[in-house]
Amino acid sequence: MNKLLSDIKLFSTKIPKFFTTWSVFIFILTNIFRKNLPYFILLCSQNLIFTTSIFGYYLLNKFGHNLIKRFTSLKLIYIDIFNYIFHVFPMIYILLIKKEILIPRDYNDIIYSILFTLCLMYSYLKLYNPNKIYWFTGYKKKRLIPIVLIIYIFCFFIKK
Repeated sequence: MNKLLSDIKLFSTKIPKFFTTWSVFIFILTNIFRKNLPYFILLCSQNLIFTTSIFGYYLLNKFGHNLIKRFTSLKLIYIDIFNYIFHVFPMIYILLIKKEILIPRDYNDIIYSILFTLCLMYSYLKLYNPNKIYWFTGYKKKRLIPIVLIIYIFCFFIKK
């Protein structure tokens, strides 16, 4: 039991370092202050959730078992629960509860949203090394970042 608590405590210190955590936090803030924010930031926030929901779910579903190698007392069920709470539920919230998918109104929305996202990613990359955070996937930074950007850009083509 002490080992489990120790692993949970250690893992909980890693949670702020995941890009999904950043995305969920930004999404919550943008929904609280949505009336005072430019549309492109709301669009960015939504697309970050879609991106981290899709790619984050894939990474934990495919490679989550590797986390057990470092956090030996954790069980795969804990990783699955974490995966559903942070990756699946935010997308379900947008699609089924909120029932509002933001779409770009013009090219400026897309450009500003991408620029804002690049600033966020730059800040994230200055603070954290994805090679260390996402070690369990085997993906390196040079592979993670382009995949995230491609998924993010595809989110602009979602139609209502």
